[in-house]
Order: sequence, then C-alpha cells, then structure tokens
Amino acid sequence: MYAVILKQKGDGCDYMIGCGMVMFLLQAHTLEEALKEAKIVVQGTPNDESNYGFDDDFLVDKESDEQSLAFAKLVKIECELPIADWYHEVIDKSYALCRKAQLENERAQYKRLKAKFESK
Repeated sequence: MYAVILKQKGDGCDYMIGCGMVMFLLQAHTLEEALKEAKIVVQGTPNDESNYGFDDDFLVDKESDEQSLAFAKLVKIECELPIADWYHEVIDKSYALCRKAQLENERAQYKRLKAKFESK
C-alpha cells in the first residue's frame, strides 16, 4: 500500500494535525502504479475546458498561478500501527495511576481521622 503526503507552501493551518498537510491513501500495489496514481492526485484530472487544464489539483495556486506545494512525498506503508491497543494501554495506565493516587489519599485521610477519633 502506498500514500501521497502533500505539504502546502506557507504557514496555513487547515488541519488538526500537520498544518497545511494532507495524506491520500492510494490503491496501487507497485511503485510504478503508485507513481501514476500520485501524479493524478497532485496534478488533478485532465480537463480541456478548465482554465488550468486540470480539475481538483493541488499543484497550482489558482489565485497566483504559482506552485502551491512545498513538497509531495510518496511513501510505502509497511503496516498499520495498533493505535487502538496503544490507546487502551495509555488509558489503563492512567486509570491505574489515578486509582493508586486515590487510594493513597484515602489512606492518608483514614490515618488522619483515625488519629483524631482515637485520641478522644
């Protein structure tokens, strides 16, 4: 599996992660197929009726006619990361630490109250 990662020129911030960046997963299974598909993503689809000759492209800034990308990368995806498992690890550890702190707080409170009421 391959993906194309695009970064716009400038400091625009249109996305939550990676300001001015976008990633497209490709259907290609070989490098040659991926390069062809990536070209379509970046250039858009040919259209002789369009001012620029292409629709839905990321390459040309329509207002300035300048190249709008700082970079475009083709990456091969080796595997999916187990983010759901990693998320549960973090949550479980966080819960365990919270529970430990709560128990320590309750023990301290118990000792304080025990000392208070046993002294009377």
